[in-house]
Formats: sequence, structure tokens, C-alpha cells
Amino acid sequence: MRKAAIVRLGKVWNLISCPRGPESRNGKPKMKTLDVQARLEYARAAVAVLRALQISNTKMRYGAFAIAIGIMSEGEKWEVWHKNQIEDILNLTAAAERQGLSPGSKALEFDRLVGADGKPGKGFKEKSRIVKK
Repeated sequence: MRKAAIVRLGKVWNLISCPRGPESRNGKPKMKTLDVQARLEYARAAVAVLRALQISNTKMRYGAFAIAIGIMSEGEKWEVWHKNQIEDILNLTAAAERQGLSPGSKALEFDRLVGADGKPGKGFKEKSRIVKK
């Protein structure tokens, strides 16, 4: 599992690449927003996990996927925002693949990720794009 790195920026210490946010007043963890660097790192990890699933010809549930790429730690409770973060990371991964898939390379198999019912989630790959202004 990846350890968080602490970087000193002036007098402020920032926790970088921390999958969980600080606890709220009621003791429950609150959602930590993912910055650009974190999103890209998680997308990179997502590609590696999807390739490993392809090679081993296996499927993985979304919760295990979140742990595998580092968004959640083992034993952490699945929260609603984890679904949103996973969706964002998969959209980013699909958009990057669409833009950069070279001829002869295998496409990522997003349908290897399944829900509690054992079925893949609804498709998003077709509409994921990187837009330039």
C-alpha cells in the first residue's frame, strides 16, 4: 500500500496522495477532493490494475478496485463519494485511452470491473473525451 508523503511548503504541512479526508465533526470521514496530480496517479494505477485483470482473465468489484488503486485503505467503509471518485477516475482513464490508443495495442477492458451483482456498471467509455479549448 502506498504511504502518504509529507511535504513542507513554508510553514504549512500538506498531506499529499492521501486517499481519505479528515474526519468531520460527527466523527465520520468526510470526502477529500482529488486534485489533478492525485487523479492522474489514480488513473495510472487504474490502467495497471485493468491490465492485470486482463492478463489474469479475472473480474474485480469496485470496492476492491478502489483499494487496489489506493483511493481506499483496507478495512475502510465504502462511502457514497468513493463511487463518484471511481467514476471520475475511470472516465479520465477512458478519455486518455481514447486519445492515445496506438494501433496494435489492446484496449482496456473496463467491463472487468463489476458491482455487487457481478455485472459491469453502465457504459461510460463511449462518451469520455479529453476536450481542448
